[in-house]
Amino acid sequence: MIIVSGENLIDVFQTKNKINYKMLVGGAGFNTALALGRLKSSIYYLSNISKDYFGNNIFKQLKKNNIKTNLVDRSDFLTALALVSNQKKPKFSFYSTNSAFRYTYKKQVSKKYLKKINLAYFTCLSLYLEPVASQSLKLMKDLKGKSIIFVDPNIRKKIILNKNNFINLFKKYMRFANIIKLSDEDLKYLSNNRNEKKTILKWIKFYDLSGVILTKGKNGATLYTKNFCVNEKARKTKIVDTVGAGDTFSAGIISYFEKKKLLNLKKINNISIKDWSTALRFANKIASINCSRAGCNPPKINLV
Repeated sequence: MIIVSGENLIDVFQTKNKINYKMLVGGAGFNTALALGRLKSSIYYLSNISKDYFGNNIFKQLKKNNIKTNLVDRSDFLTALALVSNQKKPKFSFYSTNSAFRYTYKKQVSKKYLKKINLAYFTCLSLYLEPVASQSLKLMKDLKGKSIIFVDPNIRKKIILNKNNFINLFKKYMRFANIIKLSDEDLKYLSNNRNEKKTILKWIKFYDLSGVILTKGKNGATLYTKNFCVNEKARKTKIVDTVGAGDTFSAGIISYFEKKKLLNLKKINNISIKDWSTALRFANKIASINCSRAGCNPPKINLV
């Protein structure tokens, strides 16, 4: 069983005439859940979804894409919006005050589910907007030592009011995490050290991390562990936009390990170079397909 915690919202894109707008379902957590659902994973989405018009469409998309909704709350809070500019390298402006996803854990995750979770994935706004951020941290504490914890900060600078506070919060998340995935831009924000390898290996040793994945856009992705480093090149593709690319990439890593029956704490520290390389290659593949489409629209595809 895999759970994904993270925001659901509506991405608003300006059309070419710069007068009209188009709207697509999005949000980092929703995107990763969507990709995993299309990859036929055993995926549960953990969030609060509005009962408004947009929220009803988001909920329908979960059902349509094989995503289990047992851990979804519904509320009268409104759906958040994200205005997307510069689609090939997206910049977001968020309208999320008192939006539904921020009130995720009205119902606590029951012991029945806690015992079944193989991997819990936490990402983006649900890591640093309250009250869901504190609830995310508590759930990580409950899962520590029982489940693989995968964290992707997916940093949105405009949302963060105090950089030092956020960095201290991220350090708390690293104490519970097994796998961290971050972009090169995330790394620059989190560390003043220009030597990425030195910084990441220091984190791995200090926080006892199983692996740190660094995505670098057209330069591919690199995986660091205590014992080795693996780099996989990005796939060439005609980019429509990169919205949801990182979220789809994360889903590719998780799906690969699920299909290979490697999603348990006893195996996560002993994954081979071959398996990590293949996982990165698969993640790059589905992320590149997503980039060839508008918005987050991950593919339905078999592992190869």
